[in-house]
Amino acid sequence: MSDREVRRVAVSSIRTRNRTRQDLGNLDSLAASLRKNGLLHPLVVTEDLTLIAGHRRLEAARLLGWQEIDCTVLSGNTQEELLQMELDENAVRKEFTSDEMADALLRLDRIRNPSGLKRLGRYLAGLGSRIWHAITAPFRFLSRLGVSRRGKTSEDEAEEILPPTPEE
Repeated sequence: MSDREVRRVAVSSIRTRNRTRQDLGNLDSLAASLRKNGLLHPLVVTEDLTLIAGHRRLEAARLLGWQEIDCTVLSGNTQEELLQMELDENAVRKEFTSDEMADALLRLDRIRNPSGLKRLGRYLAGLGSRIWHAITAPFRFLSRLGVSRRGKTSEDEAEEILPPTPEE
């Protein structure tokens, strides 16, 4: 087991040679997250400030113009252990499932837009009213025609309401 210490390190002094990851992808969203939330997890470097884990975070911090960044500084590790750490940092993780991501985004939206729940409630209440109105429309129509609740109307009332048949 190696010794570890977290300390602030000058961004310009961190070396990134011999990295396994070559494609850093788009760093804009990561930079935006760093700007908004700060660095959630320190980079990992050796005593001579060679980067072990956090290449994308480092480059996003550089894009933001950060001068210093928190780093976990390791000492006493073999080259094999350091490479294994780099691999584990990038490979031993589990992305959210689509259901987990959808649930988290919904929860975040509820927090950001609490009035949205009220609007949804009003919409659903209105929807229920519209459905009830649609279901009961035939009964209201029959009532206007003079059909009683028992389904009977007088012949005279029917003749006044209904158009004459073609035979008449």
